[in-house]
Amino acid sequence: MKRTTILLLLLISYHQNAGASAQTADNGLPGYFLDLGFGARALSMGRSFTAVSGDFSAMYWNPAGLSRLENPELSVSHVLLFEDTVYDGIAFARRASSGAENRAAYGAGLIRLYTGGITSRDENNVPGAELSDTSTALFLSGSYRISNKLSAGACAKSVNRSFDDLNNSWHALDASAVYALRPGLETGV
Repeated sequence: MKRTTILLLLLISYHQNAGASAQTADNGLPGYFLDLGFGARALSMGRSFTAVSGDFSAMYWNPAGLSRLENPELSVSHVLLFEDTVYDGIAFARRASSGAENRAAYGAGLIRLYTGGITSRDENNVPGAELSDTSTALFLSGSYRISNKLSAGACAKSVNRSFDDLNNSWHALDASAVYALRPGLETGV
């Protein structure tokens, strides 16, 4: 009972902090587009996917979930948004080798948000050249099942944003874990 209470308090605390950070505007910083999410299953679950990730999109939500893969997976998506904006993604994930004892898995993915048809204007509001805004993220992920209850994973990200003659990049490394508290109840970080 004590464990359950502590877990619930941690989840409530995390949810409140995540909501506060989501309300701050990113104002076009590289990586802002990653808030859109990745994978139809995760998005249809309202982004509640950290503990149950187990398909190709685990590299985005919780790389430790890649160790649950049973078969190789390939995903390609193309989403038309508003005002000549498209959100594209491609991802591939698989186990490191076949066999029941295989505990490792890896994946790679690419996400791109592109907006074209932006007309530049000078100080007198005279139309100029056509511009585009492109944001791209590359993911490389790996996962290892330590025991039947615990898996750990990591994801290296490289994000680039290009607008007119401006170009920004950043790189990150995420660490994650999934732990089965009991059958049917799992938590992820």
